[in-house]
Amino acid sequence: MYKLNMLIAKNKAIAWLLISAFEISVFWILLSSPEFSSGFIAVLSALFMLYNLAFVHSAQGQLMKKPLKALSDGCDPEPLLKVTEELLQGKQNEANRQVLLINKAAALREMGELAKAFDILSAVNIDKIPGTLPITKFVYYNNLSDLCYLLDKPEEGRIWYTKLMQIYNDIPEGKTKLSASSSATLATADDCYRKGEFDKALSLLNTLGAMTAAERVSTSLLRGMICLRGENRELAKTYLNDVINNGNKLYAVTVANNLLANIEE
Repeated sequence: MYKLNMLIAKNKAIAWLLISAFEISVFWILLSSPEFSSGFIAVLSALFMLYNLAFVHSAQGQLMKKPLKALSDGCDPEPLLKVTEELLQGKQNEANRQVLLINKAAALREMGELAKAFDILSAVNIDKIPGTLPITKFVYYNNLSDLCYLLDKPEEGRIWYTKLMQIYNDIPEGKTKLSASSSATLATADDCYRKGEFDKALSLLNTLGAMTAAERVSTSLLRGMICLRGENRELAKTYLNDVINNGNKLYAVTVANNLLANIEE
């Protein structure tokens, strides 16, 4: 099933035409029966073409589901990198290609390939494609801001942080905004940390409710860094060890190990 979905997702237009052509041929054969009118067959054909279009586009969603879950719940970015690289080899429209590049950059970031991830995002013009969803823009600017900070580009990071929060605040209340709330809170807490507002950063982290495993790791890492700035080394060790024990293949584990090594010197 994986190979079939990949074949369809990499060749959406061709897959849609082939499936639809086959079905339409079958439907028109039915015209030989007096029980079906040509109008009925035409309407049925149109409906199935729409269904086929939805089916073809769902193939990519099915391929992305497990890798995204592996990252968010299993703290493993490697499956996401693998599937995005394979999909990018196929024929993608600009909107699909944009989303795939954002996901590829996210996987690379979590694998510690910060410069590569930054180069990919910098080459994406998120505002160029009409109809780009606000949540897609939020994810894009959140990831870009994060990478700027990690690559010691604080001024750029602040610009994109301001942009992502503008987008987040404009998203209507509902499931979409709720799904981005933890990321928005983490981004704001990180911004406070970088401005030296440690108490405010901790207060924001304390408001977080249900989180993915990857978000919990990010939260522990930020708490550990705040504790280090406050000279609370023992508590910092607790948080950093939590990152190491639960972060699996995330870049946060490397950061936590380096911070612990500095504490113990």
